[in-house]
Amino acid sequence: MPTLISEVNEGVMLVCHNKNVGKNDAFLIGALMETAGTIEEIPENEFEIISAVTSCAPGLIAGIFDEFVKAALYRTSADERRLTDMALKTLYGTAKLFHEKKLSFGETITRVATKGGATEAGTSVLKEKLPAVFDEMFSSILERQEQRRKTIEDRLSGN
Repeated sequence: MPTLISEVNEGVMLVCHNKNVGKNDAFLIGALMETAGTIEEIPENEFEIISAVTSCAPGLIAGIFDEFVKAALYRTSADERRLTDMALKTLYGTAKLFHEKKLSFGETITRVATKGGATEAGTSVLKEKLPAVFDEMFSSILERQEQRRKTIEDRLSGN
């Protein structure tokens, strides 16, 4: 399953092979797919949740940052385009930092959030509010995926 960011040869593409796929076939499939990103073989029963983390992520991240910028807009004189550009450059640099320095999310927060500082205040709100938001988000995604799976099964069975 490729993702939108496969267009720029990045991201994670998920694959799960059934018993009919031999080692040579799996290798060939992987060789074809790896030109557009990283290949991760996963168990079929984890496909829905892991695809929510990988395939849905570009849209979810865009949604988060869209709301992030909108919340900042009424507190600044900067226009939306300029503020969005700054947020995107910061997002890009942060992703590059994670990748190149192999930092975890927690390590990054620790390095940025000084005791009693602005980042610490902001991350404490995120820690309090986001778990419920993300839990509801994943529940909604998984419910929709289950509905689609059932629709496909019904069509394939002729119902």
